[in-house]
Amino acid sequence: MSWFGGGGKPKQGGGQWVEMQTYRHDRPSVDGRRGEIDNPQGNATYDRNAHDLTVHGIVSAKPGGGAFLMQQIAEDAQQMGKPFVRTTMTAPSAFGFYHRMGMLPSQASKTMGELSMARTHPNGVSFPIGQVGNPGRLDQGSLNAMDRRIKTSRMQWEAPTETVLHKSSGR
Repeated sequence: MSWFGGGGKPKQGGGQWVEMQTYRHDRPSVDGRRGEIDNPQGNATYDRNAHDLTVHGIVSAKPGGGAFLMQQIAEDAQQMGKPFVRTTMTAPSAFGFYHRMGMLPSQASKTMGELSMARTHPNGVSFPIGQVGNPGRLDQGSLNAMDRRIKTSRMQWEAPTETVLHKSSGR
């Protein structure tokens, strides 16, 4: 990997100015410490915990930058012997990204969702099943509503480190 940008402006007396790009990857040395990655692909922050690395945020500067950063985090998790990569409460717009990385909503998020549904719908929720002439199939509108609810919730995501490593590298 080159640490220097290519082609710069000609400088006086010959030669060229070379733009230096900075790369920073501060790995957390002990549990409870924060790690940071900052490079031309984007930046990320994460913590080292007893059983996992927890991603706080990924900001991609280029297409594919998020997967590149997630791969670096998963490699750190693997080197540190952490079996899981998790996230904090992510923005709803990150649903597709974390899903592509092989992550699923955490058990804590599922439990919070179930408690929320129990409070707001104490008698449960019924979905219209079937249509006239087509019994036994879920109504597509109801499925779309549930899908939209999941995609717009702030939740934690998690996956085994190996899964994130595999999905983020495109293998």
